[in-house]
Amino acid sequence: MSVHIPTSEAVRLLLVQAREQVVAPEIIKRLEWISMYLETDNVSDVCETYGIARTTFYRWLYRFDPENLQSLADQPNHPIVPRAPSCPVKLTPKKAVRTEEPMNIPHQPPSYHLYVIPALLGLLLLNVLMWGAFIAHELYEDNSRYNAQLTNVLDQ
Repeated sequence: MSVHIPTSEAVRLLLVQAREQVVAPEIIKRLEWISMYLETDNVSDVCETYGIARTTFYRWLYRFDPENLQSLADQPNHPIVPRAPSCPVKLTPKKAVRTEEPMNIPHQPPSYHLYVIPALLGLLLLNVLMWGAFIAHELYEDNSRYNAQLTNVLDQ
């Protein structure tokens, strides 16, 4: 396989034209590789400067056609052929769509309820006990006042 490599000036001219035509960035990048190679004649320097493998550089150098810049464009390894589905497509009925807005209830993990409900029950029990003690105390006080008044009346 013979490779036709143009001169350094021709590649620089192609690079300027590619930038003016706004071609794909990978084409410009590969033209820069080839241009540097033609100027330095050192593949190792080109590969080290651009951070590419030597095999990658040679692959694009062999693909390069100065008359067709698209030869430096990315190409798939195999032709893309649309395939027919392997099984017939089954149509399923659509699900009902919710028309009203869902309630915005913040989601809590399940363990949240394991702590909150007992705590609330404990507070409720504490409240009941405190009110019970308060009422018992008031009844005792009322009874004491009644007994004091009764003894005052009886003593007179």
